[in-house]
Amino acid sequence: MREYKYRAWHKRKKKMYIVLQLNFEAQQALIARDTSKNGDGILAVAFNGIILMQYAEFKDTSRKEKEIYRGDILAINQIGVGEDMIREVYFEKGRFTISGGWSLYDVVVNHKKCEVIGNKYEDPKLRK
Repeated sequence: MREYKYRAWHKRKKKMYIVLQLNFEAQQALIARDTSKNGDGILAVAFNGIILMQYAEFKDTSRKEKEIYRGDILAINQIGVGEDMIREVYFEKGRFTISGGWSLYDVVVNHKKCEVIGNKYEDPKLRK
């Protein structure tokens, strides 16, 4: 069964939050105010104040096995090639892809290294 998870980039605060609930009727999301251990509750935010990023149901190949979301930046090492490719994760035409048009599934399954190194909102300098 598909796991639906989201995180949200708060446009005004310039911070990433975990989405706890989406309310389409009210056009708002409930987000965790603080993702650290000392979290202080939840906050209701209008959809127009955030950018939602859906979980792709894949984890990177690093030891940390970070979850991959739309908007993440990946360092991908092709077998036999020395330098990492830096690519962004997109959702288009009904599937998760990376810049260059490759399927995210193919990248995660067929490469030795596929590591989340940031995302386009917190780390815009990583985008190529």
